[in-house]
Amino acid sequence: MRIDHASLWLLALDSRSHALPFPDAAEGQWYSEAVRWAWLDGAMTGYGDGTGLFGTEASLSRAEMATVLWRLAGEPEADADLSAFAGRSPRASCAAPARGSSSPGAP
Repeated sequence: MRIDHASLWLLALDSRSHALPFPDAAEGQWYSEAVRWAWLDGAMTGYGDGTGLFGTEASLSRAEMATVLWRLAGEPEADADLSAFAGRSPRASCAAPARGSSSPGAP
């Protein structure tokens, strides 16, 4: 789902049905609408470790940023060589996004 200008107005008018599901992301905070957009757009889904947290107090890692950009680009297929990135397994959770962002012509 993509959110356009009209969708943002609908979210503002109907925020109850789009309540943030993350225990660490409170309504009415400076970040609330950005978290709601990222969650509803699918760019960020919170931590997948079972805590249900979004990470509002955490720094964004390089791997997490690559994942966000990859999702926003539509999760394109890519087959880049990850050997230049020391300490990264080709099976790591960020491997697919890293392959996409390392490919020639990647934004």
